[in-house]
Amino acid sequence: MDQIDIGKIEQLLMKIGDYQKKGFANLDHSKIKIKDEKGRQSFLTEFDTISEKMINEFVSKHYPDHSLLGEESGNTVRNPEIYWIVDPIDGTTNFTIGYPFWGISIGIWMNKDLRYGFIYFPVLNQLFFANRGKGAFLNGKKLHTSQVAQYSRTQIVATMSETHHYRKLLPVTKHRIPGSVIANLAGVASGKFLACFMKAKIWDIASGVLMVEEAGGIIHSIPDYHTVDLPSYDHTNPLKIEVHAKANEQLPDFETILVKIPE
Repeated sequence: MDQIDIGKIEQLLMKIGDYQKKGFANLDHSKIKIKDEKGRQSFLTEFDTISEKMINEFVSKHYPDHSLLGEESGNTVRNPEIYWIVDPIDGTTNFTIGYPFWGISIGIWMNKDLRYGFIYFPVLNQLFFANRGKGAFLNGKKLHTSQVAQYSRTQIVATMSETHHYRKLLPVTKHRIPGSVIANLAGVASGKFLACFMKAKIWDIASGVLMVEEAGGIIHSIPDYHTVDLPSYDHTNPLKIEVHAKANEQLPDFETILVKIPE
């Protein structure tokens, strides 16, 4: 069963988004939990866990032979060739402080590659979709990355705050930290950002890297995201992948604007 009903998935995202917006508008901060991942703390809300449960129930009902890998619920191996890779709220910190750059991410992996990507920003009412070989879209309009071929102070490169512990950007562009991996990658795919770089987990990047590639951009990942062994992926000790996304092939290599910080 590898036929994907895109319309049903988009309806699911809208339903979850409506639920999440209620929490965004009236969040009970006493219920926010703190996760500690190797000394790095992050937030967990009931909206993360319930949203992921809604996705899991949808997959179990409509695609019972598909595997699931979620940030909160872990790794459910059914068919190792087909995986739904889920982050119910990418940008939970933004969600908890009332900043609208957070969203739902679903990447669907088939036959050793990402086949479909869905990103939904509920507050912004932006629904991104990508289909391998058929393009990337925002609210139904086809996306194209920027064709600017040089880094400059008029262009924006996005990153994540923790990235600056091991890399720094040379001051040849403007820098932005949206606080969400999918916001970074969607920004490159939609032509708003010239590039982005970060270290992230597979559920952070699965939808967004496909979005960038299908919009015409270039992804370089260390290790190559295609080589990640999903059936053995441990969500309690997840592999981090360094991702460089740039808008087009003509842009200079990332090493021209990144400097490694000595350990």
